[in-house]
Amino acid sequence: MTTAINQTSAASLYENINAANKGSDINTGKSSTKSKAEETQDRFLKLLMTQLQNQDPMNPMDSAQSTTQLAQIQMVTGIDELNTSIASMATSYQAGLSVQAAGLASSLIGHEVLAPGSKFSFDGTNAREARVAIPDKTGPVTVAIYNANGVKVDEIALGKPKAGLSEVKWDGTDAQGNKLPAGTYKMVATSTDEKGNAKELTAYVPAKVESIDLSGGSLKLTVTGNGSMSLNDVIRIS
Repeated sequence: MTTAINQTSAASLYENINAANKGSDINTGKSSTKSKAEETQDRFLKLLMTQLQNQDPMNPMDSAQSTTQLAQIQMVTGIDELNTSIASMATSYQAGLSVQAAGLASSLIGHEVLAPGSKFSFDGTNAREARVAIPDKTGPVTVAIYNANGVKVDEIALGKPKAGLSEVKWDGTDAQGNKLPAGTYKMVATSTDEKGNAKELTAYVPAKVESIDLSGGSLKLTVTGNGSMSLNDVIRIS
């Protein structure tokens, strides 16, 4: 005589398995290498086979529900594997971008860039070009040039330039037109705001890239005289 067990729908069965998975795992003394989706699929199939073997012939299980739940399990397993693949691809892509950025930055070593700062070198012959960031509603702009001893040797009046980056060109002479020797100089741009208050503006001076730094998860350049800065701060490469 066949004894019929209490009939449970495939939907209820699947919900019970999911609830079990969210609870405490049974300690078997062995570490599991299966994903949650795979464990759910295995448990569902085992319990489904048990019910099929012991079902009441007069009240069989709903085959449509069983088929639907099997399809859902396959979908969940597929999504789990797809998410793993996408995460792996994203990691590889980011690593590739980092390698490309590092390659680009290393190729800049020895090149001259225009970057935020104040100190720059003068070879004693060639004029030096720089840029000054001009905010909106800025008054007259003055650029002062200082030698290595902190003495002001020249001053350039830019008037009232438009907002944006304004070009500055220093010919390497002092205020009297005398040619100055090679060395390290400093550029300081100042102006006044709409209330007449004096303020220093950001200058972009020529500087040579000495090294790159990849620590801390970001890429930085070390430039002569002006320390470390982000590659994004560079506005021109020579």
